[in-house]
Amino acid sequence: MSEKDSDLVQLGASDSTRRVLETLKDEGHIDTLLDGYRLGIATAIAFGKQPRRSGGESRKTMFQTSSVDDDDRSLRTTIVEVFPEAASWPYRAAEDLAEQGVGLIGESMDGDEIWFGDLLDRIRQANVGSTDAD
Repeated sequence: MSEKDSDLVQLGASDSTRRVLETLKDEGHIDTLLDGYRLGIATAIAFGKQPRRSGGESRKTMFQTSSVDDDDRSLRTTIVEVFPEAASWPYRAAEDLAEQGVGLIGESMDGDEIWFGDLLDRIRQANVGSTDAD
């Protein structure tokens, strides 16, 4: 397996993502940085974002994949089911989705406050019409 195709064993975040996560934790919106990281992944998926094999900003290690995923590897399974193109790099996909999702969360913040209602409205708007073809 080449470096390009190998998956991650440690997940990281950019400095800007770390700042948003730390603000969310410091203000009591999340209990742990890991909670925020997982929320970022879920937010990106809710917005219909696609994982990118390589991200923009450099990322510094934050978590082992075993810390982010449950023993049953449910995160890995979910990513592979939702994004079959990422089947050989699900944790790299999770890292990128966290990056995208935390960025979206940051857009719903005003200073140290987050407006979850705004975030939910934005998710609804992002999904308008996505079920029309169903």
